[in-house]
Amino acid sequence: AEQGLIADPNVWFLYRDKHNLTVHTYDATTANEIAAILPRFAADARRLFEALQQKGQQDA
Repeated sequence: AEQGLIADPNVWFLYRDKHNLTVHTYDATTANEIAAILPRFAADARRLFEALQQKGQQDA
């Protein structure tokens, strides 16, 4: 967030926490929770990727 690459670091902490659940838990409820946030994660990951690309071009 400080570098302007992500808007809300808290959402990335949520993604991390959900990822950690998948390492230790194998049930339908957890799978459904993860599936529900995948579209948002994909969009946020795309924005981060694009921000990193722009930063790389500026630093080159």
